[in-house]
Amino acid sequence: MKWTVIVGRYSPPGEPQPKGEKGAPLRPPYDKAPPKTYQTFKVDLPEHAMVLDALIAVREYQDESLAVRCACRSAICGSCAMWVNGHARLVCTSKLREHTVDGKVTVEAPPSMPIVRDLVCDMKPFWNKNLSVKPWLENKQPVPAGEEY
Repeated sequence: MKWTVIVGRYSPPGEPQPKGEKGAPLRPPYDKAPPKTYQTFKVDLPEHAMVLDALIAVREYQDESLAVRCACRSAICGSCAMWVNGHARLVCTSKLREHTVDGKVTVEAPPSMPIVRDLVCDMKPFWNKNLSVKPWLENKQPVPAGEEY
């Protein structure tokens, strides 16, 4: 089945990346993101395909410069969180047929995160918050020797 995927792209190929004092690329802050452009792709995938399958097909067969982050493909890690037709979704579990409007699906990076490129966000703010709350258990007293397991 033919699907039309519209991808919101930041810093598309050909545009120079902003550079810092030492020549390293700058990551755009929230309010200074580069202008977004939309690029349309047509993919041929089965009816049960996920939005992530379409993005991977675009990256593998049409435009290898498309930046997409994904890891587990099982809705466990959250690395594939994106905006699909204006709603937050995990694209690894979002079926194309359920999110297609007039034969098209629009995929964008989440607006609440700083964007590195295309659909990839900078996860440093998330990980910094995660570490600040210590999301693990700690004993109040040291574990006696030999009783850890």
